[in-house]
Amino acid sequence: MSIHDRCSVTIFGVDNTRWDVHGPLAGRQGVWIGEGQLSGILDAPLESAWSETAAGIGARHVRDRYKPRDLIVGFHVNGEGETVPGQREDALARALVPPPYIYSPTKRTGRAEVTTEMSGMRWIYFRGQEVPEIDTGRDFLADAYANPIYNLRAGFPLWESETIVRAFETENTSATGEIIVENPSDTPCRYTVILTPGDWLLPDPSWSGEIGEVAPGGPHATRTIAVSVTEEHSGAVLSRNPQKLPVATPAGHNLLSAQQGRFLVYDIPPWTPATALPIAVSNAPTGGARAEYHLTQHWTRPWGMSRTPSGG
Repeated sequence: MSIHDRCSVTIFGVDNTRWDVHGPLAGRQGVWIGEGQLSGILDAPLESAWSETAAGIGARHVRDRYKPRDLIVGFHVNGEGETVPGQREDALARALVPPPYIYSPTKRTGRAEVTTEMSGMRWIYFRGQEVPEIDTGRDFLADAYANPIYNLRAGFPLWESETIVRAFETENTSATGEIIVENPSDTPCRYTVILTPGDWLLPDPSWSGEIGEVAPGGPHATRTIAVSVTEEHSGAVLSRNPQKLPVATPAGHNLLSAQQGRFLVYDIPPWTPATALPIAVSNAPTGGARAEYHLTQHWTRPWGMSRTPSGG
């Protein structure tokens, strides 16, 4: 695959080293993507499941599921100017092959950032899946050139862009108002809500409508959930992210039992325009209260797929 010149690609290794491998800064560290040596970057791999019956005609669609994304990347590694032959190829291998360093509190994986004029920056996290293929039939140390082919896997196959943050805030102990939510991306927004102490009534509607025109609708168009946040817990975090607790304290302690099973049910659909939803708080401490909505943005492609001019 050939990437347009108006696209830049930067890779960060598990050791946090930076490699500018495509675009205006390509080759700054002596490494760049080989022409025709990149695959798996564009669409997230999707698997559809279908069921058939003995007497049925055709098949019935059951579900769609995103599979891990495998990125196959070949690099030109220029060894000219090295103080020790092979050190640049070796540094690249140390950046991309090892698993996250288990002693690091961040457990950092590799990260690829793609920046385009259409969509700004999007990124994806990956791990080295296999050792690179490299032609050892020739002396690449003496040639001061190598062309390793890496197989990198993104377990979470969607590209991420900057999270949209919206807030409702009051200086009073009780208030009603609106929170603006939106989702310009082409996948459901599994958002997070961060609350300060108080008795909250949060919107959690079902949605209905055509692409780009969805609004609260369907069976639970006016659904809300009550969340009581005590000063003892100093706050609460509600999340639609399946990798996180549905309700927790800011320190990560489970609050699901305190919530008596009440938690957020509905994601924000793809391509949802900015929509005002009702929100209320009472019994907040002196100084007021704040609800902060973190609207994560995940995309099937590293650019495009937005219905807004900015492209997300």
